[in-house]
Amino acid sequence: MSWKNIDFRKYKGKCICVACSGGADSVCLLHYMKERKEADGFTLCAVHCEHGIRGENSRADAKFVADFCKKNRIPLFNFSENCPDLAAKEKISLETAAREFRRQSFAALLKDGKADLIATAHHADDEAETVLFHLLRGASLTGAGGMKEEIDRIIRPLLNVTKAEILDYIREHRLTYRTDETNFEADVSRNKLRLEALPLLETIVPGSAENLARFSRTARKDDEFLYRLSEKLLTSEKDPQGGVRRIFVQYSEEEPLFFRACVTAMKALGVTKDYTYAHLSALRSLFTSAGAQTGKEISLPCGIRAKRRYDRLAFYLSEANKNGDAESAKSAQNVEKFRLGETDFLGKKILITEDKAEAENFSEKHGGAKILYADEEKTSRCVLRARRARDMIEKFGGGRKTLKKYLTDKKIPAEESAMLPLFCEGNDVKIICGTEISENVKVTENTKKIVYVVSCAAD
Repeated sequence: MSWKNIDFRKYKGKCICVACSGGADSVCLLHYMKERKEADGFTLCAVHCEHGIRGENSRADAKFVADFCKKNRIPLFNFSENCPDLAAKEKISLETAAREFRRQSFAALLKDGKADLIATAHHADDEAETVLFHLLRGASLTGAGGMKEEIDRIIRPLLNVTKAEILDYIREHRLTYRTDETNFEADVSRNKLRLEALPLLETIVPGSAENLARFSRTARKDDEFLYRLSEKLLTSEKDPQGGVRRIFVQYSEEEPLFFRACVTAMKALGVTKDYTYAHLSALRSLFTSAGAQTGKEISLPCGIRAKRRYDRLAFYLSEANKNGDAESAKSAQNVEKFRLGETDFLGKKILITEDKAEAENFSEKHGGAKILYADEEKTSRCVLRARRARDMIEKFGGGRKTLKKYLTDKKIPAEESAMLPLFCEGNDVKIICGTEISENVKVTENTKKIVYVVSCAAD
């Protein structure tokens, strides 16, 4: 890989913020981009996320990055969080808590206009590790596709650069860096692949990591092409609110296309993970097994069901969800935190913003979608999810009732109400997207900051 092949000219006029941990990879990227910024016409800054995991060593990393940026006149943004406490509080893994903290930190910089893009230092060996991990777990071509060079304003300029080339660059420019000792503990699956499996593969087949990364790029292109072909098998039925009520998949004996169409249908209804090859095989068996006939159906993750209707499948939320008993939808992939920005959920695109003009522009762009106003502080602990049994709402203007009763009074059909995205705290519904807010989150004279919520049919 030639360093000259990395093209930053497409980012001319942009401000790129490099995520720098202080390790060799991110120090290399930050230094390299500093050397390129004037010639390629972009501006540069850096961000450091201190996770509170490694005590004094973690704080020493932050100081190292601060000193490096000061010496090289690079603006630096710092974020800190006690991720072990966050993991315990949210009942998630430490790795998930740290990843969510970084994601929120990056999103804040982008939202506040501090940067146009975030650059991370993932490299070819990371790609190889990811691909190998996915393949060993039985991934499909999608999983083999690894990481994308650019997605959602996150760029990975070093994805085609090997670790050996990064270390050569570090030595050539006499750069110092910090070492995270946990990277050398072979008690985590990914670390074992990095420390044991990949080095062994290199002794057997030199260039293994680079070859795996190249395979990943080819697999991703092939997978994207197959998904485009599978779109011809998909149709959907919209509800009056603009969301998706049912999605239909035409059966095809071309398994790669049929499976991808089914995955697209499940994702549109809120299943973003935890579907397996067994689920896809079960869907196919509705057409191929002995005794297969129209009317048969199966259950899928997140309270979704699929029913055969002659030569196609209908994907929809289960009757339990329609009746308000959505406990089957309590899986983590059907819950998202309340955060600023755009998100797709249950067939709707949702914008959460502090900028009234942005909300109005979004509404106008999507046919005058209703804008809801809420007190940001009172919504900060909410999560975005589908409806569940025992959900309650304090009506705007007063009066508490079950969500089921409230929606019935509003004359919203059950099959449509099952697809309404909700912002909730426990079983208290605070915002019904596109419909109403609770009395508990209304804007008052004591409100410090207003948040605007707009929803429309997803593209």
